[in-house]
Amino acid sequence: MKPAATFHFPLNFLRACIFAALFALCGQAAAQERGASIAARAGTLGHGLELKFPLSQKINLRLAANRFEKTYDKTSAGGTVKGDYTATLDMNTDGAIFDWHPGGGGFRFSFGAFSNGNKLTAETTGSEITLNDNTYTGDANLSLEFESTSPYFGIGWSSHTDSGLSLDFELGAMFQTPILRVDGTGTIRGSSCPFSVNEKSVADVCNNGAALKADLEAEHKRLVEDLEVHPVLSIGLQLRF
Repeated sequence: MKPAATFHFPLNFLRACIFAALFALCGQAAAQERGASIAARAGTLGHGLELKFPLSQKINLRLAANRFEKTYDKTSAGGTVKGDYTATLDMNTDGAIFDWHPGGGGFRFSFGAFSNGNKLTAETTGSEITLNDNTYTGDANLSLEFESTSPYFGIGWSSHTDSGLSLDFELGAMFQTPILRVDGTGTIRGSSCPFSVNEKSVADVCNNGAALKADLEAEHKRLVEDLEVHPVLSIGLQLRF
């Protein structure tokens, strides 16, 4: 399946209320010397559109929407999974970000929050799965999502023209709370052993699966810790009015 991306600002009631309030704050932007701008971005949050409103000579408000979708159907020769697997990645974040330009130029500090709708589902069948440095054979299903609100902090730079096109770069981090669930069936000494792991890293396994339980919980905790910070790197083309 080819990557597909759609762009739209959130329509559910809560998000709509938040964005309406933010747009109301931007009403004073019309009185500022610098105009609003729109930007197209690409980076680790997917493909994005942004609207930027100047609130003062040194402070801007950006409203952002990022999307990316892709399905993977591959065979892995090593790593955590050795065998066939399928995975679907759905990236969906909407953010409100304040930019502070301390010198009034192109360099900025940014802080805000994203509504985090990123999701990943994956499935593997009859594969070798390495958990906590121990290898098992079996089937597994994985579901990953995140708590809805993720704070953001970053730095950036724009070529900062008064009008027309300019380049914009951003480097930052989105702090998120993963919700990771796993279930499947492993093989232990020739016998089938069903298992599941909830979002709190607590595993439920068959009676003779004490070692599997320990490995599942250790691997789950490691993955959750690795996912708590999402690095943000993007480049954008900005048009200022």
